[in-house]
Amino acid sequence: SVSKASPIVFQGIDVGASSLATAPNSLAAQNAFAAAAGALPIFDFDTHTTGLTLSPASSPQSCGFALCGGNTTAGGSQFYGAVFTTTITFASPIDAFGAYFSGWQRNDQVLSYTAGSAVNLAMPAGDLGSGGMVFFGFIDAGKSITSITYSTALGDFVAIDDILFGNAAASGVPEPGSLLLLGSGIGMIGLAAWRRRRLRSTHPH
Repeated sequence: SVSKASPIVFQGIDVGASSLATAPNSLAAQNAFAAAAGALPIFDFDTHTTGLTLSPASSPQSCGFALCGGNTTAGGSQFYGAVFTTTITFASPIDAFGAYFSGWQRNDQVLSYTAGSAVNLAMPAGDLGSGGMVFFGFIDAGKSITSITYSTALGDFVAIDDILFGNAAASGVPEPGSLLLLGSGIGMIGLAAWRRRRLRSTHPH
């Protein structure tokens, strides 16, 4: 669904996903976000670990990827384990953020921040029995965001990994709206990326 509102939200959910390889909707949402935001720094908890801090300390998780989450970095092993509330603080203000959230079960999860006024973004409803994965990102162009809070009132073991953050390229920011990728068979790819590939195929250099 698309709504005419700011910020622009990119989200994809894969119920029961046990790895990034089984999460096509999350991957498509991440691709759409990356196409719109442009090149951004990444924090993957393995080799890229600068530019932000997370608190409180990561919580251990032991109930398997689909229900508790895990690493989504190719060749990596590290991730952040959240339970109730996690605050991500940035070394420099940002206006674009996206990350993989795995072990996704509950339906009360929110991403919030302050950019002149409070913004609360409802995240996709999860599946309590099957868990899975979500990619959730947004662009709030021109805003100066110093921290973001992920929260769930009822608590859930959720892994956060491969955080993309920074300032979106102004030329790539689409019209305000919301992109939701849900279930099997949708497999949408970011319109901006499709347009670029089409231009390259019809106007080769």
